[in-house]
Amino acid sequence: MESGVPLTRDGIGPAVEQWLWYWHDNVQVRRVREATLSAQEVIIRRHLVPHLGRVRLRELTREQVEATLVRLQGPGFISTSVLKVHRCLSRTLVVAMQRGLLTRNVCTLIDAATPRSQEVEPLTKDEARLLEATGLRQSEAGQVHGGGV
Repeated sequence: MESGVPLTRDGIGPAVEQWLWYWHDNVQVRRVREATLSAQEVIIRRHLVPHLGRVRLRELTREQVEATLVRLQGPGFISTSVLKVHRCLSRTLVVAMQRGLLTRNVCTLIDAATPRSQEVEPLTKDEARLLEATGLRQSEAGQVHGGGV
């Protein structure tokens, strides 16, 4: 309590959610740029709190973290995003260890996701001409290439 770290009345320490927000609002706010802080807020709110928020920080297991990361690997969530979630949680646990709230960082016991590279198929000359002629944005070019236009 003297260090400002949130504790519960029973003295067993904060839940993961409490720690994540403490770390975000009191540690990271002084260390990172606003864009990074905003990205970490999204990771905490959307991905960590719903899956791990109620677990006591001291009781967090490798298996719980692994299960969360596996759930995130579903459709619409790319592997680099899973890696960002893993890194964000790991960083919070490093600080928790430094503050004496944990004895180990369970994220270090888990292999981080390997980002999958997507193979890029170049446009044909006709597709490139169509792109140039129509003035499509690059983000729209995939629709042309895939036959959407």
